[in-house]
Amino acid sequence: MLSCLGARVERFDKKYTILAEGNPAKYVGIVLSGSAQVVRIDYYGNRSILSKIDPAELFGEAFACAELPAIPVTVIANEPCEVM
Repeated sequence: MLSCLGARVERFDKKYTILAEGNPAKYVGIVLSGSAQVVRIDYYGNRSILSKIDPAELFGEAFACAELPAIPVTVIANEPCEVM
């Protein structure tokens, strides 16, 4: 089933931006190893951590299912991680 959905596994280094604010919301991610953070950066550059994503947790599903033209948050690798 994963191949039918076009699933792929990618590795990201620490501090790598996995999903950037403003990009189309068309992907759902599952953290396989490591961790990531969902952050919001305001007009003045202040960064607010909204959540930490650990292995077996999803991110981006709410935005992808809502078919938003752009996501309002950024997902950053908190440590080296592997994401499907």
